Parts: sequence; C-alpha cells; structure tokens
Amino acid sequence: MNTLHVLKLFILFIITGYMTDHEHELNTSTQIQENVNVIEEDSSIFTIVYTEEVESNIEMNTIENEEINILHTEEVDNNNILFYTKLSDEELIVIYTGIRMDTIIYEIGLIGYGEYNFATDKLISTKKVKVFGKDLIVVKGFQGAAYEVSFYIDVSHTVPTILLITAGENSIVDLDGDGIHELITSVSLVSSTMIYKCNEGHIQGVDVNKLMNAYFVLYDDKNKLFIVQFDPGTVSFHYIYKDGTLIPDHEV
Repeated sequence: MNTLHVLKLFILFIITGYMTDHEHELNTSTQIQENVNVIEEDSSIFTIVYTEEVESNIEMNTIENEEINILHTEEVDNNNILFYTKLSDEELIVIYTGIRMDTIIYEIGLIGYGEYNFATDKLISTKKVKVFGKDLIVVKGFQGAAYEVSFYIDVSHTVPTILLITAGENSIVDLDGDGIHELITSVSLVSSTMIYKCNEGHIQGVDVNKLMNAYFVLYDDKNKLFIVQFDPGTVSFHYIYKDGTLIPDHEV
C-alpha cells in the first residue's frame, strides 16, 4: 500500500469520525432541546387544587331594635335586609347591615362609612344569587376607600348564617361545567385572585397567585380569562380554565 493511499484512508477516517461525533452531538442537542420544550410547556399548565379551608357558616350576633337607627331597608326574596347605625357610635358614622327574621335582628357586619345616600349611591347593594348549589343573599358594600366586601347569607334554616365573606369584585362562574357555580374574587388593590368551591358541604379555596407563583392575577369576567403577570413590570399573559387546570389561552 503506497503512502498516498494510506493518507487518503487516514483523512477519510478522520472525516467519518468527525461526522459521526458531530451527528451524535446534534442528536443529543436536539433531544435536550425537545426535553426543554416539554418542560416549558408542562410548566405553563397549572392544576387547580382546593387546599385552603375557608371560614364559613359563620354565626351572627343579634342586636336589639332599641340599639340602632335604621337608615334603609330592602326586601330580598321575602327577607328584610336592614342598614343602620348604632346609637353607641358617637363620632364616626359607621353603617352596618343585618337581617330581620320574625322579630329578631341578626347583625351581618360593617357595610360602609360616612354620609351615604341609598337612593343615588351605588356602593352598597343587595341581591339573590345562586352559588355553591345554594340560593343565597349577597350584601355588598365597602369597608375602606378601595376595599369592597361581600357577605353571602344563607337563609335556608331558621337561624341565618354567613356562608362566606369575600373581598373585591366577585364573579359567579360554573368553571367545571357540573352545574354548580363557583365563586371567583379579584382584589384589584393587591392584584390577587381566589377561587372558591363547595366540596361536600365545605367551602374551600385556591389562591391563584400562590398557585402560579405570580405577582399579579385578576379575573376578567367579560372574557372569562385570568390576566397574569409573573413579575412586576413584565408582560401580561392570558390564562383560561380547562379540565381542572389553568392554561394559556393560545393552547386551546
């Protein structure tokens, strides 16, 4: 075998080895990239687990008619909702709400402050709603300049109870399509969102901010989506509910 032939074989061996190694590196790189993509896709899906026990079925204290000055009353589903101040409050005007059952007044809680015109102002309201599979009365008001509060009252028993107290804007939505509506609350002041569900008679919740490790989460009831910002000043993403998870709406 002459020197030229040996040199050709040697060069061919080097080139073949390089191509084999290079192909292996490309395949390995491609596999790593595929794995990375899978992780990124999986990490963008958040499974909802209702782990937070919520104080519910709260008993109400009674108050005597002689202790209050009734400002306004409303009839909601044949129930008498009262709005009043207490004679013991001498300086600050604090508005409370209660429900009259027969001759007994059950105090629901603080619902507003200051001079309030029930004929024209819209910050305090009452209505009947269907949520958690129950017919409830919700009384909505404010406990601060930017703090909305809602009391969900269960009047299905002889003695009424407060089923749930929430803050912020409330949306009643049948997320999972089982015919029983959940409750979504968003507090714009702190950009946080909760989802509440009734499981075997107990109200449980999930803090969506904690679930997604997000700085900002608000629910858009009109478009049925969650607006999410993972870090301050960053771009916002839209997520929707699907099959017990929150997923980016572009994946639907």
